Amino acid sequence: MNRIMSLLGVILILALWGCSTNSTEPEQIISDEQAIMELLAEQHKPIVLVGHSLGCITITHWAQESRGKIQGALLVAPADVERPDTPPQIQNFRPVPLEPLPFCGIVVGSSNDPYVSLQRAEMFAKCWSCRFINIGPSGHIDTAAGFGPWRQGEVLLQQLLRL
Repeated sequence: MNRIMSLLGVILILALWGCSTNSTEPEQIISDEQAIMELLAEQHKPIVLVGHSLGCITITHWAQESRGKIQGALLVAPADVERPDTPPQIQNFRPVPLEPLPFCGIVVGSSNDPYVSLQRAEMFAKCWSCRFINIGPSGHIDTAAGFGPWRQGEVLLQQLLRL
């Protein structure tokens, strides 16, 4: 991961409502959209964003504003905030933007994610013009689903850098 960081300058891990991390890696964990935009404005190297759950939706909301700054995005387990059972606290993420992203991307989905159906995750990837990866029954691809350091995620990030 450190080699990737030195090539890019920064990787943003977007952890939003209900998310947490125990990472010891030097990534910057940003949960405030304004802080993200300020950090992006300061960067002079290519940037790759990594978003999980609501972080994916946040990236798609402001993707058009960040034209030219972003090289790509790894979008893991995008939350479907348009589901009928969406908690009121996150309904302000609606609607999910369905325009193509102005940078390349990979969407990673799970066949048993409680927050987005596999079909909906695939549809998001298609609308966003991203490659889709189904990693099988892996829940919400988080610590509750048994994930810790995620080697497959690092491999996908390296693949994204070659797109």
